[in-house]
Order: sequence, then structure tokens, then C-alpha cells
Amino acid sequence: MITEDILANVEIPGPVPVYLQIERRIQYAIASERLRPGDKLPAVRELAESMGVTLATVARAYRELEVLESAYARRGLGAFVAPGAPEKCRAACRDRVGRGLQGVVADAALAGLEPGEIYAIARECYTVSGD
Repeated sequence: MITEDILANVEIPGPVPVYLQIERRIQYAIASERLRPGDKLPAVRELAESMGVTLATVARAYRELEVLESAYARRGLGAFVAPGAPEKCRAACRDRVGRGLQGVVADAALAGLEPGEIYAIARECYTVSGD
């Protein structure tokens, strides 16, 4: 089940659409196996009310997860984490992080930082994140 920490730091409003933030947070939870195949996602209404967003926002996030084959819905039962979702979510997260790092590494290289320095900065950032 989704806990509050999974959806922490969703910015309403924010620079990234809320539905996409919800989708990504659920993907991260699946990739890290805090959510596992077969786990039930909260009802759309329940999640929308707890976050203070519209039903359409949560429904869109869930639809996107279905398109990505990370979740599936069963009429009358709700939405669930799909089989094979952890691998798909890890791959999607790896791609997203890689794209984000490309610009950062390019800037660091232009600034004359050596690969070891860039790696050390990345390690510090990872450590600070609490993991």
C-alpha cells in the first residue's frame, strides 16, 4: 500500500504536472520494491482526497502507469502493481536519471572537474538523500 513517504514532496502547484509527479513517485516505489507486484494502489477518490487534488489528476497518473504496464485495473476492485513492473520501473528510472545527469556531467566537464571529482559529488548527493 502507498504510504505518505512515497508521495512526499509532490509540489502542488509545481513545475512538473501533479499527475506526472504521482506517476513517478509510484514508479520509484515500485522500482525500489516498496510496492510489489499485486499490491493494491489506493482508490482514485481516496488518494485524490488525501492529496487535495482532483479525481482526474489521480486517474490520469493511474492511466499512465497502465500504459507503461506498471499497473493494471480491475473493474470494481481497483488498481494493482503489475507483474514485471519492478524491472520496467527500474529501467524507466535509470533512463530518466541518465538523461538528467547528462547535462550536469557536461557542465562539470566544461568547468574542468575531473571524473573522480564528479563521482565524489554524486556520492555526496546520494549520501545526503538519506539512502
